[in-house]
Amino acid sequence: MKKNILFKISFFMLVVTSLFIFSCQELEPDIEGTLTAGNFFQTEGDLDAAVTAQYNSLLSFATYVHGQIPYFGGDDLTTWGAGNKDNFRQYDQFYPDADNGNVKAQNWNPWWKMVLTTNTVLDYYQEVDASQEYLDQAAGQAHFLRGLAYFFLVRTYGEVPLLSSTEVSGEEEKASFEAIYAQIISDFTQAKGLLPATWGDEQGRPTKWAAQSYLAHVYLTSAGFPLKNTANYALAAAEAKNVIDNGPYALVANFADLWNDPTTQNNSESIFAINFCYSCGGWTFGNWKSVGSVSPEESGWQDFFTEVGFFNGFPEGPRKEATFTTEFPAAGGGVITWQNSLHKHPYFAKWRGTLKDDKFDYNGGGPDLNAYLMRYSELLLTYAEARVMSTSSTDTEALASLNKVKRRAAGKPVNVPDPSVDVTSATQAEIVQERAWELAGEYSRWFDMVRTEIIEEVAANKDALDLPVIGTINEANPWALIPSSEVELNPNLGN
Repeated sequence: MKKNILFKISFFMLVVTSLFIFSCQELEPDIEGTLTAGNFFQTEGDLDAAVTAQYNSLLSFATYVHGQIPYFGGDDLTTWGAGNKDNFRQYDQFYPDADNGNVKAQNWNPWWKMVLTTNTVLDYYQEVDASQEYLDQAAGQAHFLRGLAYFFLVRTYGEVPLLSSTEVSGEEEKASFEAIYAQIISDFTQAKGLLPATWGDEQGRPTKWAAQSYLAHVYLTSAGFPLKNTANYALAAAEAKNVIDNGPYALVANFADLWNDPTTQNNSESIFAINFCYSCGGWTFGNWKSVGSVSPEESGWQDFFTEVGFFNGFPEGPRKEATFTTEFPAAGGGVITWQNSLHKHPYFAKWRGTLKDDKFDYNGGGPDLNAYLMRYSELLLTYAEARVMSTSSTDTEALASLNKVKRRAAGKPVNVPDPSVDVTSATQAEIVQERAWELAGEYSRWFDMVRTEIIEEVAANKDALDLPVIGTINEANPWALIPSSEVELNPNLGN
């Protein structure tokens, strides 16, 4: 059984839950002498429990597809136009509602809980009598996860309060984009210096390479909208290049192997992933994502699939075949194509389910599949884009990274030049489109559309079978609405 940090049972979660109210209200005084964060941190075991508790939010975010609702404005994700899917349709059709309960429960809440739990570790970890290496690793994980939480928050909701300790009033004002990105960069920079290069068989923890990979992506993002600090393209390229040259990563030769074998999930391409483990007795995104992306002919929740326009523009080849499911077994035998299925859309093969006795099984909790948050292919594309933007469209190093991804997508050997696939120049728009195909459904497309200001352009390519835009696309203010219940508690959060 693989070790998995996300499924360690932690008493500290009970402590955190009792100490913190999500709306950032003040801590209750410890008038009865009960357990508090201040007196909880005594031993290495206490600190390890606190560190482990930080990862709980990743489960809350990724176990349910609802965590991606704010990103349904991207052309890689859509849902069906009837039934109980209005929470998904709101962002897909650009009429968001601040009372969307799923957005609050599976997106807003988990990231803020992570901010609070990481701040707890950073406020108190030095009180533990332990080796400096042990303390550094605890702090490194906290910095990484706080940086990750704020990176998702600022890209999803725009300007939000900046909490750097457990001292909160509940009346915090929103911080500027500049301040938030400065904190994210600081957190990932500190994590890079504190985290080890490997955790051995302790899967699910970030390494210094993961921190540096995210630092590269933060620089790339901050070079676009809304900050448009274009000097950061060169910084993004430098950080990514260091990982490419010195890190332990390589592309998996066969794209489909990233998704169809639970035993190889922590592979050479996985830089940082949420390690689910159904066989360990826990939940897995197979419980919700897999059964949420199969056809009615196979049963399932049918929460999401891909837009027809996106599918039609996707280059043919092994990557497309591994990304989408286009044929489904019919009840009486034979197959049903996606064009004749109930919702008339291709589904994601990436999240399809568990293969058991040559059939997909949806009643056993799904597979032990990980949810990738950062893959090596994304790092290669980050480097390619950042390098093109800081040098030229014909930069040989940028093209070398881009062409590796393109070769794998076409089923070609990754490290062998191939004139039938390789490009000799590339624009930012072309690399961003390659990211869309490579990372379809993986917490990426909407963010890329926002930072490169192509929301209207992409929405104009919807197919007639896709849900139409019925609200207003505002590229100057593309942020998800902060839940109304949070604004009621703190009016400074007002949209």
